[in-house]
Amino acid sequence: EKTTIHFKVNSSYHVNIDLFNNGGKKIKAIADGIYDPGEHMIEVSITDLPAGVYVYQMRTGFYKEAKKLVILK
Repeated sequence: EKTTIHFKVNSSYHVNIDLFNNGGKKIKAIADGIYDPGEHMIEVSITDLPAGVYVYQMRTGFYKEAKKLVILK
């Protein structure tokens, strides 16, 4: 029903986290805001998503990271 995404920032940054399907189409925005230094957790509802392989991408300033998310139902 939901998953949790963990991330850490060293300074106050504007953070964008987006979820993409296997074809590269943006499915939803997970986070879009300024986060203080430290570790953060965001719960994401996946009840509306079909089983499959997805990618979530985090962007802060010049840093970008993408990770795979596999949903099994």
